[in-house]
Amino acid sequence: MRIISISGIDGSGKSTQLKRLKKYLENKGKKVVTFHAVSFSLVNNFLKKKKESKEQKFKEEQNQNPDQATIFEQPAKAVTSGNFLTILARKIILLIDIFRFKSFQKKLVKKQVDYLLTDRYFYDQLINILYLSYKQKILNYIRSSKNKKISLKLCPLEKLAVKFIPEPDWKFFIDVSSQVALDRDRDIEQGQEYLVIKRTLYKKFLEQWGIELIEGDREVEEVFRKIVGKVNNGTKTLNSNL
Repeated sequence: MRIISISGIDGSGKSTQLKRLKKYLENKGKKVVTFHAVSFSLVNNFLKKKKESKEQKFKEEQNQNPDQATIFEQPAKAVTSGNFLTILARKIILLIDIFRFKSFQKKLVKKQVDYLLTDRYFYDQLINILYLSYKQKILNYIRSSKNKKISLKLCPLEKLAVKFIPEPDWKFFIDVSSQVALDRDRDIEQGQEYLVIKRTLYKKFLEQWGIELIEGDREVEEVFRKIVGKVNNGTKTLNSNL
């Protein structure tokens, strides 16, 4: 089974490209499964259960029908702050999620899945953690002179996570400016500052993690052709099968 990961800031077009790639591969007779690291995470599952519990309690207090919509039925916002303990917990859970994924990966292989397409991968989860740790430092760097280099180092737990992340066959980062992301048809509640910091983090670690940058501020079809071209030229085996 081959893994293709697509990373990027909110509004970069990851989901759009993943859907197109899924359709493309399925039209070639391939068995394709999609994956989202955030949805897979134990953190997300815990928050989801907590939200459902609050929603149920609210409906009971308001004597509402269980099928009625509530104030809780809104997309969850990205976490933008955390203390030392919550950040440490996320690092530990990331490691647990990685080993949970290895088991999930084996099940997909048994089911003879050809491709696993990931809209956000564990690298994105790591970027989220680094955002919580370094956002103020990066913000100060952005606001000051950019002639100096910014020093961002991974802690031992983060290095361990990178070491054990199952290596995708292709890793893409769709790069767009924060303004392009905000101009697209979606409401990014965290705002431009959040996107700028996340993009800075991604670009700091792309080369180190072997992730290929794809210019995303072009037409959707042009970006898609670029991704497919990279995949088709990846290996002789894949090229002959697509």
